[in-house]
Amino acid sequence: QFHDRFAGKPLLKEGAPWTKEDDKKLMDLAEEYDVNFGDPWIYLSWELQRRESEVRDRYVELVVKPRERQTLHEFAITKSSRPLHMNRKFRMIPPDLYIVPSETNFPLAPRKFELPSAFAAYRQDDIF
Repeated sequence: QFHDRFAGKPLLKEGAPWTKEDDKKLMDLAEEYDVNFGDPWIYLSWELQRRESEVRDRYVELVVKPRERQTLHEFAITKSSRPLHMNRKFRMIPPDLYIVPSETNFPLAPRKFELPSAFAAYRQDDIF
């Protein structure tokens, strides 16, 4: 009952299929709001009259995935036991969370790691 009472009005294009005109407007707004700085999705959402997640997901499909598929990535597992300082660009990720991208979307660069000879005595081959 609470949700029905305070849900608000749906956005004009919420859930509608994306058109080429919508994609063009998204790309223009993404450049105007500079999606590489901060978290502008709520503003793009209002201008496009779609949910924030719809807009962000469409941008990922149109720009981020194709760009990432064309580059090679080094892969490292790191661990943070304390939360890092976050600003408007980043959403908080809980500490001790490992994010492992799929090789389908993020092709891995050839492994070029060489252990310095000073550390050879400490290497445990069975765990690497």
